[in-house]
Amino acid sequence: MKQSRKAALITGASRGIGLAIARELAMLGYSLGLISRSEKDLESAADLIKVEHPGVEIMTGAFDIADDSKIRSFVGDVIDRFEGLSVMVNNAGELQQGTSQATPETLRRLIEVNLVATTVFAQAVIPAMKSAGSGYIVNIASICGVEAFPEWGAYCASKFGLVAYSHALDQELAPYGIKVTALCPSWVNTRLSAHSPVKREEMIQPEDLGATVRYLLSLSAGARVREMVIHC
Repeated sequence: MKQSRKAALITGASRGIGLAIARELAMLGYSLGLISRSEKDLESAADLIKVEHPGVEIMTGAFDIADDSKIRSFVGDVIDRFEGLSVMVNNAGELQQGTSQATPETLRRLIEVNLVATTVFAQAVIPAMKSAGSGYIVNIASICGVEAFPEWGAYCASKFGLVAYSHALDQELAPYGIKVTALCPSWVNTRLSAHSPVKREEMIQPEDLGATVRYLLSLSAGARVREMVIHC
C-alpha cells in the first residue's frame, strides 16, 4: 500500500469558507492545491497562507469548476506533485434564488456547479486515495441540503442531491478506508450571506468550518460522520 503525503485539494479557496479551511490545513502541515475562478484572489489567498506558514507547498488553479477537463487536468497535476492526495474539500458553489420562477438555465447551472462538479472531483481523486488505503472527501453542502425553503427550491435541489451523493459515496468507499462527510451549515459569515436576516456576529464563522474539518480528520479510522448540520 502506497503511503500518501499529507496533501489537500480545496475548491472555492480564495475567500470565506474555503480559505478558512485551507489555513487550518496548512497549520496541520498539509500541502495544498487551491482552486478558484479568480486568479488574483487565489494568488492573494496563497500569499496569505505562505506568510502564516512559510514552509507550506501550494499549487493554484484558476478555472470554472463546470469545466470537467480542467478539473481532471489540475487534479492530476496536484496528485503528481504531492505524490498522492489525502483530503478533498468540495467547497465551491453557487447560490441563486428561485423555485417556481427558477429558469431551466438557473437550475442547470446550480446542478452543474453544486453537484456534478463534486462528482467529477470525487472520481478524479478516488484512485489515489484507494492506492493509499485512506482519504477524506468533505463536501460543503448547506442546511438547504436537509431542509427546503420556499424561495430557494432550485438551490435546495442541488444541495439535497449533494447530501444524498455524499451518503452513497461514503458507503461505497468505506471498504477502501476512505471517508465522506457532507457538512450542512446554516448562514455563514461570507459575502454570499449579504441578504441574510441573521446578524453577522450571530452567524457561523468561516473559521468554524475550518475547525470542523480539523475535528473530522482527528477521528479514529472507524468513526464515520456522513452528515453534520451546523445551526446558528
